[in-house]
Amino acid sequence: MSLKTIFAGLLAALGSYFALMRLAYDMLPAQFIDGWASPFWEGVFEDQQVIITASIFTAISLFLGGWLSALWNKARNWKESLRHGASAGLIAGALSFNLVGAPWAGLLAQQEIYKNLDLNLSELAGTEVLFNAIMRTIQQTYSMIWLFILPSIFLGALGGLLFALDLKPEDKSAPSAKTGWLFRLPAYTLSITGIISVILMYMLTSLLFDTLEDMVTENNYVIALSPQLLSSFSSIITLLLFLLPYLLTIVWILRRWNKYPKSRFLSVFWILLPFLLLWFLANDVFRQLFNLSAILTNPIVFFMMTGIFIFSILTFYLMWFFSSNSGVEKSKYSLGDWAGYALTHGILGGTQIFASSIALALSMVLVSVTNIPTLLSTPDSTVTDTPVEQIELLFATQQSASLSAIGAMTLIALLFGGITVFLRWVTAINRREIASKETP
Repeated sequence: MSLKTIFAGLLAALGSYFALMRLAYDMLPAQFIDGWASPFWEGVFEDQQVIITASIFTAISLFLGGWLSALWNKARNWKESLRHGASAGLIAGALSFNLVGAPWAGLLAQQEIYKNLDLNLSELAGTEVLFNAIMRTIQQTYSMIWLFILPSIFLGALGGLLFALDLKPEDKSAPSAKTGWLFRLPAYTLSITGIISVILMYMLTSLLFDTLEDMVTENNYVIALSPQLLSSFSSIITLLLFLLPYLLTIVWILRRWNKYPKSRFLSVFWILLPFLLLWFLANDVFRQLFNLSAILTNPIVFFMMTGIFIFSILTFYLMWFFSSNSGVEKSKYSLGDWAGYALTHGILGGTQIFASSIALALSMVLVSVTNIPTLLSTPDSTVTDTPVEQIELLFATQQSASLSAIGAMTLIALLFGGITVFLRWVTAINRREIASKETP
């Protein structure tokens, strides 16, 4: 993505953050936390009115972000306008999940813990509250990713299409702009970090489910929902973090297949590499993602797998139709081009890592684990932080962790870019592609 697209996405995310924090931080905790400050609109507006207003403001922010992205990038036809708008929406949706969606999901799923803290629960009742809260946290966190990102892409794309309506006839007939390798590189690097995110998710949830099974066994609690079902759910949802950028790389590979026959070997290697890595680095992950017994015996998992398959096919065709064409490769890019590349991978790669494991781990540690002594009546442990302090810490920690992940992924993007520049220089691929373009 260009730096202009990133800026448009940041502005849309800023508007979304301002509106959604009113619902997640001001309104939700006040419903079940004693001592939480009442929302500033209390007594003036009804909560339902505030929800509607915040939702409209968020939608307008995303819509305008898509429009600005198409405007600043000087989109020359409706396809370019839609692509720039959707890209800005993707950036805004990812940032909104990191800063608002992740703590919101944890708090929404674990509110029952706070509602029961003042009650004298038995060990069995406390175990039930704790177990259900953790299971809901898994479900809410991994669902919230796409509840933030997919509508943001859609609204950003609509904003881009609005810009296309104002294009003059002579502008609409202009050919689409072509992109070079630096603007394709984020899809490849995000495919790599997507694999890592899937592995991190499985490692975390495997450890968590083993702990949950020990806890319910120790406290004689009979579970109604198997943790393995949510394990399949988590695997399927997290798989999309890898699958979407990977599908885009496949589109580009197929488009370039006939033009650059000398690179076909690398293309075949790339197509097979993710599956080889999943098999050799995390064989358990590979089996879990395609757990046929879970798919065949549980209609929910079967429905999800079918939905993901259909969604992937539709997404592939949309990517093929709307993705940009590759042009003559440049040997040098401007500082703005590099900044756009680094921030694209930083924001989206940071979201992959944060959403797959960090967000879930922080929500459980800062709420569930912190309140175990109270829920299970552990005599030798006490909870020192009040619920208000815990929620303030939850939001602050989630936000700082997500920004740290984005910063780390931005630096890693520059490393990936430097390696790519070196490899393209060593293999002289730029000169070969330019010569191929010039050959009649």
